[in-house]
Amino acid sequence: MAWNRFSHPYGRILPLLTKVFRSVIRTRREEIKPHLKKEFPRAFTPDVKYCLEPVLSLKVSIIIPCYNAASSVDECLSSVLNQDIKDCEIICVDNNSDDVTYRRLLNFQEKDRRIIVTSEEKRGASNARNKGLKLATGEWIQFLDADDLLLPNKISHQISLIEKHDKKVDLIAASCFRRETNGEEKIIHPEMDLWLGLFGSNLGNTCANLWRKAAVESVGGWDGRLKSSQEYELMFRMLKFGINVLFDFTPLTRIHMLLAGSISQMDPMGRTERHWNLRIRILEYLQNTQTEYFNAYKEKYYQKLFYFMRDYYHFSPEKVLAAFTHYLPKRFIPQKDNRTGHFYRAVFTIFGFRVAERIMQGLITIRNLLYRMDRRVISGKL
Repeated sequence: MAWNRFSHPYGRILPLLTKVFRSVIRTRREEIKPHLKKEFPRAFTPDVKYCLEPVLSLKVSIIIPCYNAASSVDECLSSVLNQDIKDCEIICVDNNSDDVTYRRLLNFQEKDRRIIVTSEEKRGASNARNKGLKLATGEWIQFLDADDLLLPNKISHQISLIEKHDKKVDLIAASCFRRETNGEEKIIHPEMDLWLGLFGSNLGNTCANLWRKAAVESVGGWDGRLKSSQEYELMFRMLKFGINVLFDFTPLTRIHMLLAGSISQMDPMGRTERHWNLRIRILEYLQNTQTEYFNAYKEKYYQKLFYFMRDYYHFSPEKVLAAFTHYLPKRFIPQKDNRTGHFYRAVFTIFGFRVAERIMQGLITIRNLLYRMDRRVISGKL
């Protein structure tokens, strides 16, 4: 005969005993639960926010100048709001946008009370940054362009470096990810030598660096007259003032190199001229005030200056030839690199700088002409 719980002597009482046992356990659990919470509050009710969020002693203000940035400002602000620190203020400065940028900023402001939206009538990112600098209450400033991004721990990582450093820090010069116009992404690290890094445009950039507000204000802030080379002109004044710089080689910023509408495309001559003029100012400053240092590293400065001369020669050959005679030694020979191969060095050695540049520009013209002809053949127009 098969076993049946209803026919077995204990079959009917077992379910009843199970219900009673469960009821007793449930009652006892409710009785001891309040006492456990009082004795061990963190073990039973952890506060996730304070367990995961870094606690920083230094307040940071994030300043974002915005001009017709409707296509990128959402992603930019999202990267700011995703920072793993919450004790910061976000100052968005609209700079005469004629699209829906200002409306987008107001929408974000409604969602997060840390966001401050204002505007600046003077055109230029430098003027917008100065407006944000006046409103900022943080000891440290994170400047961010509306088309660039911060990784989630960018600010907390750099603040932790400052807190661990023994000396006072005025500027962090940092590495970054740089996405070129062709989509290729590179990691750019700053030059360890401050003056060589400044001279060679390799001392971080506006968004990757972290700036002490007092240090920026002590030299008068950003120069609103400049359309390019703004951050290096600012860092030049700061270095002359004697600031302390800390290096950060962890890339936590994504910089996007723009093509359409960029200064380099709209005004290449003006951009190159401003770049050239600033480097000449830096060179003369080092020659006159840091003589011992400059003499020790002058060969490196001569090589970098020569590269700038080649860039600027196309726009102002006579000015560059005069500078070549004035700043470079008589027997200067450029080093071999990707831009200066054996052929160029041979022509330079025999015929000089002017002839070498003319020959190279002629070869470039022929190459571009052949390229255009190939494109026409491929498209069937020739």
